[in-house]
Amino acid sequence: MTNAATLSHDLLYTLTESLIGLALALVGCIFTRVLWVWVPFSTSTTMRWAVALKSVPVVAIAPLLTVWFGNALGTKAVLAAMISFFPILVGFHDGRRSVPSALLDIAELAPASGWRRFWYIELPASLPSVTSSLTVAAPLATVGALVAEFSGADVGVGHLILISAYRNQVVAMTGGIVLAAALGVVLYGAAAGFDLAVRRRLRHVA
Repeated sequence: MTNAATLSHDLLYTLTESLIGLALALVGCIFTRVLWVWVPFSTSTTMRWAVALKSVPVVAIAPLLTVWFGNALGTKAVLAAMISFFPILVGFHDGRRSVPSALLDIAELAPASGWRRFWYIELPASLPSVTSSLTVAAPLATVGALVAEFSGADVGVGHLILISAYRNQVVAMTGGIVLAAALGVVLYGAAAGFDLAVRRRLRHVA
Protein backbone atom coordinates (compact mmCIF):
# COMPACT_ATOMS: atom_id res chain seq x y z
CA MET A 1 0.00 0.00 0.00
CA THR A 2 1.04 3.60 -0.62
CA ASN A 3 1.20 5.59 2.59
CA ALA A 4 0.81 9.32 3.09
CA ALA A 5 4.57 9.93 3.34
CA THR A 6 5.17 8.28 -0.04
CA LEU A 7 2.34 10.25 -1.64
CA SER A 8 3.72 13.50 -0.26
CA HIS A 9 7.20 12.67 -1.52
CA ASP A 10 5.90 11.79 -4.98
CA LEU A 11 3.81 14.94 -5.13
CA LEU A 12 6.69 17.17 -4.04
CA TYR A 13 9.01 15.59 -6.58
CA THR A 14 6.61 16.12 -9.49
CA LEU A 15 5.86 19.65 -8.30
CA THR A 16 9.59 20.42 -8.27
CA GLU A 17 9.99 19.07 -11.80
CA SER A 18 7.04 21.14 -12.99
CA LEU A 19 8.21 24.39 -11.40
CA ILE A 20 11.77 24.02 -12.66
CA GLY A 21 10.47 23.21 -16.13
CA LEU A 22 8.15 26.21 -16.10
CA ALA A 23 11.00 28.46 -14.96
CA LEU A 24 13.27 27.12 -17.71
CA ALA A 25 10.57 27.72 -20.31
CA LEU A 26 10.06 31.29 -19.12
CA VAL A 27 13.79 32.02 -19.16
CA GLY A 28 14.07 30.51 -22.63
CA CYS A 29 11.21 32.69 -23.88
CA ILE A 30 12.79 35.80 -22.37
CA PHE A 31 16.07 35.06 -24.16
CA THR A 32 14.12 34.47 -27.37
CA ARG A 33 12.33 37.79 -26.95
CA VAL A 34 15.67 39.53 -26.40
CA LEU A 35 16.90 37.87 -29.59
CA TRP A 36 13.97 39.46 -31.41
CA VAL A 37 15.23 42.86 -30.26
CA TRP A 38 18.77 42.14 -31.41
CA VAL A 39 17.78 40.40 -34.66
CA PRO A 40 14.23 41.47 -35.63
CA PHE A 41 14.07 39.20 -38.69
CA SER A 42 14.68 36.12 -36.47
CA THR A 43 11.08 36.22 -35.20
CA SER A 44 9.56 34.15 -37.99
CA THR A 45 12.39 31.60 -37.84
CA THR A 46 12.14 31.03 -34.10
CA MET A 47 8.36 30.76 -34.27
CA ARG A 48 8.65 28.09 -36.97
CA TRP A 49 11.07 26.09 -34.84
CA ALA A 50 8.78 26.47 -31.83
CA VAL A 51 5.80 25.21 -33.83
CA ALA A 52 7.87 22.27 -35.09
CA LEU A 53 8.87 21.40 -31.52
CA LYS A 54 5.28 21.67 -30.35
CA SER A 55 4.11 19.41 -33.18
CA VAL A 56 6.23 16.47 -32.00
CA PRO A 57 4.25 14.32 -29.50
CA VAL A 58 5.71 14.62 -26.02
CA VAL A 59 5.40 10.86 -25.54
CA ALA A 60 7.86 10.44 -28.42
CA ILE A 61 10.40 12.88 -26.97
CA ALA A 62 10.35 11.55 -23.40
CA PRO A 63 12.01 8.15 -24.06
CA LEU A 64 14.69 9.82 -26.18
CA LEU A 65 15.56 12.29 -23.43
CA THR A 66 15.69 9.45 -20.92
CA VAL A 67 18.13 7.53 -23.11
CA TRP A 68 20.32 10.59 -23.60
CA PHE A 69 20.31 12.06 -20.10
CA GLY A 70 19.05 9.33 -17.77
CA ASN A 71 16.36 9.46 -15.10
CA ALA A 72 17.61 12.56 -13.27
CA LEU A 73 15.22 15.26 -12.13
CA GLY A 74 16.75 17.60 -14.70
CA THR A 75 15.61 15.36 -17.55
CA LYS A 76 12.01 15.55 -16.36
CA ALA A 77 12.30 19.32 -15.93
CA VAL A 78 13.59 19.71 -19.48
CA LEU A 79 10.57 17.88 -20.87
CA ALA A 80 8.27 20.01 -18.73
CA ALA A 81 10.03 23.08 -20.14
CA MET A 82 9.67 21.87 -23.72
CA ILE A 83 5.92 21.35 -23.46
CA SER A 84 5.29 24.68 -21.68
CA PHE A 85 7.67 26.75 -23.85
CA PHE A 86 5.34 27.29 -26.81
CA PRO A 87 2.34 28.88 -24.99
CA ILE A 88 4.63 31.37 -23.24
CA LEU A 89 6.40 32.22 -26.49
CA VAL A 90 3.04 32.81 -28.15
CA GLY A 91 2.21 35.16 -25.28
CA PHE A 92 5.39 37.14 -25.95
CA HIS A 93 4.65 37.17 -29.68
CA ASP A 94 1.04 38.30 -29.28
CA GLY A 95 2.10 40.87 -26.72
CA ARG A 96 4.60 42.29 -29.17
CA ARG A 97 1.87 42.73 -31.75
CA SER A 98 -0.58 44.25 -29.26
CA VAL A 99 1.51 47.36 -28.58
CA PRO A 100 -0.65 50.41 -29.45
CA SER A 101 0.51 51.93 -32.71
CA ALA A 102 0.33 55.42 -31.19
CA LEU A 103 3.07 54.49 -28.70
CA LEU A 104 5.25 53.12 -31.48
CA ASP A 105 4.72 56.32 -33.47
CA ILE A 106 5.86 58.36 -30.47
CA ALA A 107 8.92 56.15 -30.12
CA GLU A 108 9.76 56.78 -33.77
CA LEU A 109 9.49 60.52 -33.30
CA ALA A 110 11.60 60.62 -30.12
CA PRO A 111 13.55 58.69 -31.49
CA ALA A 112 14.00 55.78 -29.08
CA SER A 113 16.56 53.02 -29.42
CA GLY A 114 15.42 49.46 -29.88
CA TRP A 115 16.24 48.62 -26.29
CA ARG A 116 14.49 51.67 -24.84
CA ARG A 117 11.42 50.97 -26.94
CA PHE A 118 11.46 47.35 -25.79
CA TRP A 119 11.94 48.16 -22.09
CA TYR A 120 9.58 51.11 -21.74
CA ILE A 121 6.91 50.38 -24.35
CA GLU A 122 6.83 46.83 -25.71
CA LEU A 123 7.53 44.93 -22.49
CA PRO A 124 4.88 46.63 -20.29
CA ALA A 125 2.33 46.40 -23.09
CA SER A 126 3.01 42.68 -23.62
CA LEU A 127 2.90 41.68 -19.93
CA PRO A 128 -0.84 40.83 -19.90
CA SER A 129 -0.39 38.45 -22.83
CA VAL A 130 2.63 36.84 -21.20
CA THR A 131 1.03 36.34 -17.79
CA SER A 132 -2.13 35.03 -19.44
CA SER A 133 -0.05 32.48 -21.36
CA LEU A 134 1.39 31.28 -18.05
CA THR A 135 -2.07 30.05 -17.04
CA VAL A 136 -1.92 27.69 -20.02
CA ALA A 137 1.74 26.75 -19.62
CA ALA A 138 1.62 25.97 -15.89
CA PRO A 139 -0.65 22.88 -16.10
CA LEU A 140 1.21 21.76 -19.23
CA ALA A 141 4.45 21.72 -17.26
CA THR A 142 2.84 19.13 -15.00
CA VAL A 143 1.82 17.07 -18.04
CA GLY A 144 5.42 17.14 -19.28
CA ALA A 145 6.76 16.03 -15.90
CA LEU A 146 4.24 13.18 -15.67
CA VAL A 147 4.97 11.91 -19.17
CA ALA A 148 8.69 12.01 -18.43
CA GLU A 149 8.07 9.93 -15.30
CA PHE A 150 6.10 7.41 -17.35
CA SER A 151 9.20 6.92 -19.51
CA GLY A 152 11.44 6.09 -16.58
CA ALA A 153 11.48 7.14 -12.95
CA ASP A 154 11.63 5.70 -9.47
CA VAL A 155 9.71 8.50 -7.78
CA GLY A 156 6.96 10.96 -8.66
CA VAL A 157 3.22 10.94 -9.27
CA GLY A 158 3.68 9.54 -12.79
CA HIS A 159 5.79 6.70 -11.40
CA LEU A 160 3.10 6.04 -8.78
CA ILE A 161 0.38 5.82 -11.43
CA LEU A 162 2.44 3.57 -13.68
CA ILE A 163 3.52 1.14 -10.94
CA SER A 164 -0.01 1.00 -9.53
CA ALA A 165 -1.35 0.12 -12.97
CA TYR A 166 1.19 -2.69 -13.38
CA ARG A 167 0.29 -4.06 -9.95
CA ASN A 168 -3.43 -3.61 -10.52
CA GLN A 169 -3.67 -1.39 -7.42
CA VAL A 170 -6.75 0.56 -8.39
CA VAL A 171 -6.94 2.66 -5.23
CA ALA A 172 -3.30 3.80 -5.45
CA MET A 173 -3.65 4.48 -9.17
CA THR A 174 -6.79 6.53 -8.61
CA GLY A 175 -5.02 8.46 -5.87
CA GLY A 176 -2.15 9.23 -8.22
CA ILE A 177 -4.53 10.49 -10.90
CA VAL A 178 -6.29 12.70 -8.36
CA LEU A 179 -2.91 14.07 -7.21
CA ALA A 180 -1.91 14.82 -10.81
CA ALA A 181 -5.18 16.66 -11.43
CA ALA A 182 -4.89 18.57 -8.17
CA LEU A 183 -1.34 19.60 -9.00
CA GLY A 184 -2.44 20.97 -12.36
CA VAL A 185 -5.29 22.89 -10.72
CA VAL A 186 -2.98 24.38 -8.10
CA LEU A 187 -0.43 25.53 -10.67
CA TYR A 188 -3.18 26.98 -12.82
CA GLY A 189 -4.61 28.83 -9.82
CA ALA A 190 -1.21 30.25 -8.92
CA ALA A 191 -0.61 31.40 -12.51
CA ALA A 192 -4.10 32.89 -12.74
CA GLY A 193 -3.56 34.76 -9.47
CA PHE A 194 -0.26 36.13 -10.77
CA ASP A 195 -1.94 37.18 -14.01
CA LEU A 196 -4.67 39.01 -12.10
CA ALA A 197 -2.13 40.75 -9.86
CA VAL A 198 -0.12 41.96 -12.85
CA ARG A 199 -3.22 43.29 -14.61
CA ARG A 200 -4.34 45.14 -11.48
CA ARG A 201 -0.87 46.59 -11.08
CA LEU A 202 -0.78 47.78 -14.66
CA ARG A 203 -4.21 49.40 -14.31
CA HIS A 204 -3.03 51.14 -11.15
CA VAL A 205 0.11 52.44 -12.86
CA ALA A 206 -1.89 53.58 -15.86
